[in-house]
Amino acid sequence: INAEEDIAEWRRTYESVQDEGRQLYQTYDRKCLMLKQVGSQLCESKTQNEHLQKRISALEQELRASHREKDELIAKQRSQVEAINKHEARYFSLKEEYNDVLSRLEDAQSHAQQSQWESLDVSALLHEVSQ
Repeated sequence: INAEEDIAEWRRTYESVQDEGRQLYQTYDRKCLMLKQVGSQLCESKTQNEHLQKRISALEQELRASHREKDELIAKQRSQVEAINKHEARYFSLKEEYNDVLSRLEDAQSHAQQSQWESLDVSALLHEVSQ
């Protein structure tokens, strides 16, 4: 009876150890699967991160190029404004000169007309005197 009890106790212990082993293996297997999934997710995240970093770099380059283009356009606009101001100043200077020349021409024409009238008056007098 003692031997039978020892065998029964041994079987219970054996089965308990077997159950505990199976549970430990299942836990180990589950954790390995989770570790693989996390590792896979980590790889995907690293790949996405690399892709995003490349995209950020490309966008930063585009932004720098846009800033350079904007600065060039601003410089060009300033240059054009300076040229317009210069041409406008020249236009007003020439317009003033033109108005001055026009005024002098009118004075000269008026003086010439007056001289012509005076000349005609003298001619008429001479003509009358000679007759």
